[in-house]
Amino acid sequence: YRIDRLNSKTGACEFVNASGLKAFTFMGYCLLVQSEMLQASLRGPSVTKELNDIDYLIYSMREGLHRGRPQVFLGYIYSPGHTPLVFDKTDVEASEKYREFYRKASKEAAAYLNEIVTFIANEDPEAIVYVFGDHGPMVSRSDVFEEDGATIVQDRFGVYGGVYPPDRCSDFFDEPYNNQFMTVIQGAHMIIKCLSDGKSAFVKMDDYRLPNSIPKEYNRYENYLYE
Repeated sequence: YRIDRLNSKTGACEFVNASGLKAFTFMGYCLLVQSEMLQASLRGPSVTKELNDIDYLIYSMREGLHRGRPQVFLGYIYSPGHTPLVFDKTDVEASEKYREFYRKASKEAAAYLNEIVTFIANEDPEAIVYVFGDHGPMVSRSDVFEEDGATIVQDRFGVYGGVYPPDRCSDFFDEPYNNQFMTVIQGAHMIIKCLSDGKSAFVKMDDYRLPNSIPKEYNRYENYLYE
C-alpha cells in the first residue's frame, strides 16, 4: 500500500518542544514534516485534497479494486483517542473534559467504521476488515502499579478488536493460539492462517509477556482478563 499521507501531528516529534531543536532533530525531519512543500507533495491526486482521512482510505481501496491483485490497506484512525500526556484522573475537571472528548470521538469512530463496512459490503464483499485498538485510553497515567496493577494493565494494554464480515474465518478464531487471551498480532496471524488454508504464519510462537514497564512477576496477560 502506497503511503500518501504522513502523520505530522503525533509521534517522536511531539516531544521536541525546545526552540531551535526541531531543525536538527532526526536530521531535520521534525521541521521538514511541517513544511507546506512536503505536505503538498504527499497529498496525492487533486481529487483527494479535500477528503478527510477515512474518505481518503475508502478512495484508495476503491482505486485498488481495479488493480487485479490481492492487496492490503492499513489505516490509522485517531478516534476516540487517549488522555493527554500529563493526566491525573483525580482532577475532576480534567477527567470530565476527557470524558466529553471521548464520548464525541467515540461517535466519530463509529461513523468511520460504518463508512468502511458499508463500502466493503457494497463494493468489495470478498474483503476482510480487521479493526483493533492500538492501546487503551490511558486514564491511569498517575496510578501506581503496586496499588492497582490490574487497572493499569487493562487501561493501557487491553484493547478490543473485530473482524468483518463476522463469519469470515470464524472457524480459525474459534480455535485461537491461546485459550486464555488473544493479542492483536495473534488475530492477524489467524487471518493469514485462514487465507492460507490452515498454514500457520508463525516461525516461532512468542511467549507473550507484558512490556518491561510491568514487573516480571506480574507480566502475564492471562492475569488481567476483561472477563
